[in-house]
Amino acid sequence: MSAAPQVSVCIPTYRGAAQIAETIESVLAQSFADFELVIVDDASPDETGQVVARYRDARLRYVRSECNAGVEQNWNRCLRFARGRYFKLLPHDDLIAPDCLARQVAVLEADRDERLALVFCARRIIDSRSRALMTRRYPRRGSGVIPARAVLRSCIRSGTNLLGEPGDAHHSLTFTWLANRAGLGLFGVHLAQRALDASVAHAKTRVQFGQPIGRFQLVQGMLAEMATLTDASRLLCYRALALLDRGVWCHRESSMAKAYATEAAVKVTNMAIQLHGSSGLAKEFPLERWARDARMLTLPDGTTQIQQLIIGRELVGLRAFA
Repeated sequence: MSAAPQVSVCIPTYRGAAQIAETIESVLAQSFADFELVIVDDASPDETGQVVARYRDARLRYVRSECNAGVEQNWNRCLRFARGRYFKLLPHDDLIAPDCLARQVAVLEADRDERLALVFCARRIIDSRSRALMTRRYPRRGSGVIPARAVLRSCIRSGTNLLGEPGDAHHSLTFTWLANRAGLGLFGVHLAQRALDASVAHAKTRVQFGQPIGRFQLVQGMLAEMATLTDASRLLCYRALALLDRGVWCHRESSMAKAYATEAAVKVTNMAIQLHGSSGLAKEFPLERWARDARMLTLPDGTTQIQQLIIGRELVGLRAFA
């Protein structure tokens, strides 16, 4: 793969066949050259893919999703494919001026203290014939630095720049909770993997009765169980996150990931302490801290018992709680 570009211009699209060609051309016409153009198609049923295929520019990449995941998920997916230092998100029916990237990159490059998080500019609203209808810019401001607090206050008061679709808070929050469960499961996987790695190293170097304890059958049995629990936890979490990335509601899978991985982390870290003997409890070693951290993970975002109730509900279709 070639070196990462300075800017990733990402166009999330769905049914963009009618407008996306002009958008692509406005990007490829930039005076600033060090960029990539990534088009992420949310399984458009129209000819968006055929329109994009007309362009043979090496800077352009086209990624098509297997199934439609919705606006929010598709926009977030752009971050997965962007490789540049700076990221520009461009709707498929927006155009940018030829010097847009050059001017915005110049502002960010001049920010030596890295105080700026976002660069934006005035925009013209045009009709289908490219005739300017109006110009919109930040209120009472020509150019300069605007504190984030002021921008957020302005957005909230004006009721614009909403996250997600109006009235869609339940959908967005539910996806967040589902992802959090798998995320906490991966925290457990990390602790279990650290404990397993430390135990394998200890089993190779700790000598008893004239040989490494890794030769003993019971020690190998403990290590085998620890490795199996860790790998199974990781795969359950990856499955849940893969489903979420495709826009699938996966209450059962995310609860399985959270419940199994966090409880497995508790078991693996305790087995690691057992395998290390009394040194596993010493504060000079991290094992006792990993065990405490793992125990904590079984509680937030729904205890293990709550996750079991969710799994049971999804299996039989009956709620065990109101």
